[in-house]
Amino acid sequence: MFRRICLALTLLTGCRAAKPVAPVAPGTSLTMAYPVVLIGQGNITVRDDEAALTSTTLASGLNFTECKIADSAGAVYAIKAAPVVGPSSAWWRDMGTSQQAHFLEVERHPKSSLEDIKLLLLEQIASPQGVWAGNPNAVAKVKAFKNVPRLIFAARESWDWSN
Repeated sequence: MFRRICLALTLLTGCRAAKPVAPVAPGTSLTMAYPVVLIGQGNITVRDDEAALTSTTLASGLNFTECKIADSAGAVYAIKAAPVVGPSSAWWRDMGTSQQAHFLEVERHPKSSLEDIKLLLLEQIASPQGVWAGNPNAVAKVKAFKNVPRLIFAARESWDWSN
């Protein structure tokens, strides 16, 4: 009898997990050391703080989930989800130029090193969609970096690595 009552209660209440709470403010799910380098989609950009990292425009075409993040401490993060938080306007009202804030759900790679970050950068340099398109000067510059802070500093002018 007790089993039947438990079965009936289970069927009535369900076994679903609670819905995850949607983020209400822009930010990241894990703390990072800034500045960081956003790497992906044929692009390498430095973001100085969390606000700069989590904001973009629709017109930029940035898809966070196709990017990786390398922080100043040498940690590498994959972006699992990037929902828009706060108000956003329709793209046709301002042609997608207004700022949108995101909450970045990130996952830290368990083993991160300077060499891992260099490999991520070299992937972008080899990409035909990137500014570098496999330029040997850019490859040599990335391979020459000896520490993460210097790499991040130089990445502020990554478009000039081909020279």
